[in-house]
Amino acid sequence: MSECRHYLIVREFCDTENSYVEDLRLLDEVFYKPLMLQKSKMLDDGLIAVFFSLVSQILALNTKFAEELSQRLNAWDGQNTSLSAKTEPLGQIFQKYVPLLDLYCEYAGSFYDVSARIGEYESSDEKLRSFLTAASLDTRCKGRTLQSFLITPIQRVPRYPLLLRELLKALADGHKSRKEVESALAMADRAARTIEVAMSERLEIDKLIRLQHKFDKDSCLVLAKPGRRLVVSDSVRRRGHRSERQYTFFLFSDLLIYADDSGGRFVSKAEFALHRCRADPAPLDRDPRAAYTLQFRSPEYSFEMMFPSKKEMKLWLSSLQRCIAASRSALPPPPPGGGG
Repeated sequence: MSECRHYLIVREFCDTENSYVEDLRLLDEVFYKPLMLQKSKMLDDGLIAVFFSLVSQILALNTKFAEELSQRLNAWDGQNTSLSAKTEPLGQIFQKYVPLLDLYCEYAGSFYDVSARIGEYESSDEKLRSFLTAASLDTRCKGRTLQSFLITPIQRVPRYPLLLRELLKALADGHKSRKEVESALAMADRAARTIEVAMSERLEIDKLIRLQHKFDKDSCLVLAKPGRRLVVSDSVRRRGHRSERQYTFFLFSDLLIYADDSGGRFVSKAEFALHRCRADPAPLDRDPRAAYTLQFRSPEYSFEMMFPSKKEMKLWLSSLQRCIAASRSALPPPPPGGGG
């Protein structure tokens, strides 16, 4: 029974890999090569040119991978779905190709920038736009656009660990290829996690770029920074030594900003690097609103943030304290010696 399940999993692996390679081939034949023949200006863009060279490398890599999978599957005894003693369907093959998934990490790291650039070229170049529309109408593409083909390598990588886990479940503890499949699974997991992190960071940067565009240019902010993310934002009443008024506060993982949005765009009034700050509940003995208030302190100056409920105050306080602690722990250690 386990050999039968083993065979079925390898069959699924092989079928889905062949389908994936066909998508890569369509990307190459229907989109990339015709654009090269047309000497499209888009391919003069260095970032896009390098990205499509990665597509060609991935196509060559996965074509060989799919061919070896098919050869090993064809060597399987179709009558009893058992393997001959000299035939290994997957373990050695996958262990050989999985280390090359680093190529996909490079691909994922450029994907969002390239996708945005292609969109810009498409919107400004009528000839390119007409070509891409016609190409997507090719019967082999089934209406899929260039962008939908470009995402397929990123969607494929997470499938490898899933299929390898299923294969491991079907292999007996003493099966000859178990150790090789376990090793391949560990490598595939690392590649999938690396790509997931890269894509997640890119999404966060895109969010920060969109938010930055909502600020007045005079604010001179640079919000997009690797590792930074927006934690929470809201309209909060700020009370200082001389005034009290409503502002929009933005808490990032390493930064606090409050801004005026009365003119249709945000105008930053102050920015605070969180590793230099602290946040505490306001003392309860001086104001009826203190239970809904927190104190924010920085080396430059301090103020209070006032909320309509204790629940909202606690949410902001815990978020601030968590981000402050994380910002401090992320600082590099001081140099040894300290001077001299």
